[in-house]
Amino acid sequence: MKKYFLLIFFSFYSLLCFSQYKSFSIESGLIFWKNIYENSEDLNELKTNPRIEFTSDSTGIIKKGNANPKFHQESSAEFKIEVKDERYRVSVFNIRFYNTTQISLYGVSTDITDYGIEEFLIDKKGAIKTRKNQVLTMDLLDAFFLDLFTIKTQGKKDDW
Repeated sequence: MKKYFLLIFFSFYSLLCFSQYKSFSIESGLIFWKNIYENSEDLNELKTNPRIEFTSDSTGIIKKGNANPKFHQESSAEFKIEVKDERYRVSVFNIRFYNTTQISLYGVSTDITDYGIEEFLIDKKGAIKTRKNQVLTMDLLDAFFLDLFTIKTQGKKDDW
């Protein structure tokens, strides 16, 4: 009986500590987006992307902006790139949304300026919410991050 209890306990504990949807996961209460790309030869090409700002050789920020025309709010995030065996793994975290909506209740108005993705995606049990709005948001961000960190091979370089 004790063995079954421990098995059930650790099963639920692992669900609470680690929940996942596509490339999004919860680690220590924070939302991470991770993806592995195959070719790290031209990794310096990412440094030419105007939406990305490197703060070191492997870390940086995704500048504040609209990730997708379907989004009605701007977002920003931090990222880390790790290289191993001619592949690179991108981890995006500290994803923030910026909203300029003003809420007025009984004559008192409040500007909600920004919030972390965790407030929107993690339920009370510590798992990723999979309702329609959350899934749509994750799908849009997933496509945005996949494209943003894919190294695009440049054609003929201009001599400007």
